[in-house]
Amino acid sequence: LNDKEIATIGYYVEKEVQGKASVTDTATITYKGLLEIENNTIRKIGGELKEFIKRCKFLVCYCEKRKKKTSELVNEVAKHKNKDEIFRKIGDIVEKSKNTLNKNEFGKLMSMNHNLLKELGISTPKLDEVVEIGKTYGYGAKLTGAVGGGCVIILVDESKEDDLINELKERDIEYFECR
Repeated sequence: LNDKEIATIGYYVEKEVQGKASVTDTATITYKGLLEIENNTIRKIGGELKEFIKRCKFLVCYCEKRKKKTSELVNEVAKHKNKDEIFRKIGDIVEKSKNTLNKNEFGKLMSMNHNLLKELGISTPKLDEVVEIGKTYGYGAKLTGAVGGGCVIILVDESKEDDLINELKERDIEYFECR
């Protein structure tokens, strides 16, 4: 099977099991690397943005077990009265991030994105707490993954990395380095 066939089968399995699905998870696992996914169209990203991301250091922090199923959260978001405006703002942030090669600016965009996801109601107090740690000791942070619990990704400011690690350890938050 080629990558497109594998990603498509994975998507349909996820949809069958969870009731709803996004191509994001199965595409990320199948195609690997840096991807742009818009309207279920998958495009690999290269060039300057890819090189910039390679120079960044990220921590993925496991914060808590999810409290809701993906399908429940998707249904809640679908009913959110401001969802169209929030998604438009998220789209604007994504467009800016594709042209940002500065860690400070990229981190701010991550944090702005998190605030919009929080406004959608898919964050939790624990995720918000870890995002604040990431903003204090890193360039920025946002929830990532299945939402409603789960993980936060932090763009590490290597000059404050020891303080960041100490703060995460003090709060008993598991973290994993990814590059």
